[in-house]
This record gives sequence, C-alpha cells and structure tokens, in this order.
Amino acid sequence: MRNRWRLILRGLWCYATMQLWLRWARIPVGRRLALGMFTTITALLLPYLLLSFHSMRAAIADQQRFALLQQLKAAQVLLDHECQQLLRTTEDYSVWEEFRDALLQGDQEWVRVNILDWVLSHFYMDAVLIFDRHGHVVYRAGKPVPSMTRPDNPLLQRALQGVSGMGFLRDGGMLYYVAYAPVLGENYAPPQAGVLMFAKRLDEAQLTRLWGRLNSTVHLTPPEMVSKSLSASPPFTFTQPDGELMIGILLYGVDGHSVALLTVGTPSVQVHAMQQAMRRATLYLLLAGLLLTIGTTAAVLLMLRRHLTLFLQAAHRLASGMWEARVPYPARDEFGILARAFNQMADQW
Repeated sequence: MRNRWRLILRGLWCYATMQLWLRWARIPVGRRLALGMFTTITALLLPYLLLSFHSMRAAIADQQRFALLQQLKAAQVLLDHECQQLLRTTEDYSVWEEFRDALLQGDQEWVRVNILDWVLSHFYMDAVLIFDRHGHVVYRAGKPVPSMTRPDNPLLQRALQGVSGMGFLRDGGMLYYVAYAPVLGENYAPPQAGVLMFAKRLDEAQLTRLWGRLNSTVHLTPPEMVSKSLSASPPFTFTQPDGELMIGILLYGVDGHSVALLTVGTPSVQVHAMQQAMRRATLYLLLAGLLLTIGTTAAVLLMLRRHLTLFLQAAHRLASGMWEARVPYPARDEFGILARAFNQMADQW
C-alpha cells in the first residue's frame, strides 16, 4: 500500500514537472531570459538583504544597550549624590553644639522645635529618629519603620561608636535611604550625646524628581520580581513583556542583602518610534533591492536586444539582395563569434 502511494505521488510529481516545463517552453525566449535573470538576481540579492537586516538590528540593539548603560551610570550618580546630600545634612545637624547640649540636658521642647519640626517641614524627611548613647530611641518624628530602630542595624552601631554612615533600608514594599550621624558637637569632643537619623523614602514622585532629566524610564523594582529573567552578571539585562529592553543593577542595604533593582529602560514612545523606523528602513531596502533587480534585468535585456538587432538588420539586407551586408561587431565575445560566422556565411553566398 505504501509503495502504491509512493508511485502515485511520483507520477503526480512527474506530471506537474512536465506541465511546468511545457508552459515554460511556450514562453517567448525574451521573457524566459528576463524571468531567469530576475529570479537569479533576486536569489543572489536576498542573502545580502537578510544580512543587512540582521546587521542593522544588531547595530541598533548595541547602540540602545550602550545608551542604556550610560543612563544607568547617570542614574547611579544621581542616586549617590542624593544619598551623600542626605548624609551631609544629617552631619550638619549632628555637629550643632546647641543640639548636643539640649540632648544632654533633656530639653525636649528645644529638640522638638529646632530639630524634629524644622527638619520635617523644610527638608521633607519621612522619618527623624534621635537615639541616646545606648541606642534607645528618645525622640521620633514622621513615620519611622521598625528596621530603622533595630539594635543590630550596622549603621546605628557604627554611629554609636562615632562614625557616620548612610545606606538603604527596605521595609515591606517601601525603600528608604537613611543616614546616621553621632551627635558630638562642633569640636567632635566627647561625651557623645546620641545618634541622629534622617530618612527619605524612594517612591515614584522621588524617582521622577531625581531622574526627570534623563531620557529614559527609571524604576526601583524588588529583585525577586525579575529574578527569572536576569542575566548572569551585572549589569543585568532583561526584556519586558512589551519587548522593551531594560538594564539594571542591584542596590544593597545596610545588612549587605539586595533591597532593590535599579532599572533603566527606553520610554515606550521611543521604542514605538524605533520600531516604526525599522519598518520603514526594511521597506526601503526591499524597494531598493526590487528596483535594482528590475533595472539590472531591463538594462541587460536592452543591451542584448541592441546586439540582436544588428543581426536582424544584416539578415534583412541579405534577404533583400544586398549581398554586401555584414554585421559590424568586432568584439571578441559570443556575439563576435556569431558575427564572424554570419559574415563568413555571407561571403560564401
């Protein structure tokens, strides 16, 4: 049964091939030559077009990746500048002599008016904490989170030893950058009155304010949300569901664990514009290849027709009795061989 179907398919194939050959044989020679040349040139040009498309896409992807890397570095610099500014503000208040004296004397009204209320209203802090020399919270303002007051906080422990520092803290879905500074007065002389902490939350409004000057979208994403699509080594590269390329780097908290993924991506408007430009470039390349193929085929056919016209004119002259008619074609190519054979045949007549 299988051999029978194989014979039937082979017969159908042979019949289709024969019909195709017969139809091809009925086509005039000029058209066959034109179709053959068009098909050959297209087959030769197609790999070049595909390679051009691939090279163009690779170049655009590399350029986009390089631009995003630059934007990522700029975002890191801006974030580091903001953190350093918070640390400087905290240190400026921690070396205030009157502040140190008020803490040592327990002047709660002075601390509340000049530190807590003033800082919250003028510097837009989300939390202000003041610790005593033993690491216990004695003053608080704003909305501090429990991780800011933990005794095992490395920044708090260092500040109790007289060293200021800053870092990131994550509490639930909120990310804060915090600064701790020892309250030592203007002369940095003991006794230390305690520790001052300022904290700001990194939310969408803060991100917009910080990175509004960048020509890209910047996000802080929990690393576990994109861990499956992260690349092997930083900076991490991954693709959004809409095809947008994102590059990010991990931010580490005060305990050494990753707290967020700082990502930079091309805005959707630019992605759409780039896709439209790619489509137009692809269309232009296809049209250019088609016009090149048609133009080359037409030029070759016109050249062949011009040479064949010389033979036709000479044959008509011989048929009209003009025995001196010859084909004036001195070139040493295929047409030259035909011209010499025709001229020799005319000489013998």
